[in-house]
Parts: sequence; C-alpha cells; structure tokens
Amino acid sequence: MEIRLTADLIKRKMPSPLRSKSQRTLQTVLSRMILFVVKGRLPTLNTWLSGTSWRTKNREKSDWQTIIFLELLRQKIPKPLITPLTITATQFRVRPLDVDNSILAVKFLLDALKTSGYIPDDAPDNIIEIILRSRKCAAKEERTEFEIRSASA
Repeated sequence: MEIRLTADLIKRKMPSPLRSKSQRTLQTVLSRMILFVVKGRLPTLNTWLSGTSWRTKNREKSDWQTIIFLELLRQKIPKPLITPLTITATQFRVRPLDVDNSILAVKFLLDALKTSGYIPDDAPDNIIEIILRSRKCAAKEERTEFEIRSASA
C-alpha cells in the first residue's frame, strides 16, 4: 500500500529568509487542492460492518489514521488547511462498488485530519460537502483518490 499526497497550494506561514528572526514577516499561501491517493483497497462499509471484533476495527482505524498522518508529515503539508472543505472520494476497483460503500474511507481521512490538527473538527461548518464516486479499473490499478478542496479559495 502506498500513499501519495500532492499539495497544489496550501495555507502556510513561511518566514522570509531575507530578514532577521525578529523581523520576519509571515506569508500566507491559500489552499486550493490536495490530491491524496491510496493504492490498493481501503475497507468498505460492508466489510467493516460484518463479523470483525471492535478491537480489530479499532486497530484498523488507528492504523489508517497513522498512515495518513505520517504521509502528511512526509509531504510537509503545513497546518491548518483552510476550511470549509469539499471532499471527493473516488474508489477505483475491478468490480465497482456501490458508492455508499466508500464512506468509510472518507471517515478515516477526516478523523486523521482532525486528530492531527489539520482541521479543527469534522463539523458541517468545516466539511460542507462529500462526493462519493466509484469507477472501474484494472486489478493492478486499484486505488482510492481523495480530492480535498477549500471552498473559500
């Protein structure tokens, strides 16, 4: 499983390298879009609801949040993202899913963003829209793509 996160423009406060530490000014770059790709299969709502214990589910959720958080750090995505946000989740599978089965992947993403401080919470004021899609692809190309857009940009 591989996660790739690409930031188009994100809110960032950067010190000016031309001034002394005490005289630095902060520059703000506005957030527009982040494309987040998870290769392989994220759990679906149907598999999550069937048969596994709450401990297994909790561990899996925690693992996904950790993977997402570490990738955010690796890509040096600065905090916070500019809210409100629109999230589009597209699952590419050999056999396309019912679109409502994709919601668990969005839940893991939002919980990781909230826990790691990228968004204050996942309340309706901060997440104004979630779009779910399912597309067909070859077996080697199975993935989930998350597009995170700032509605205020």
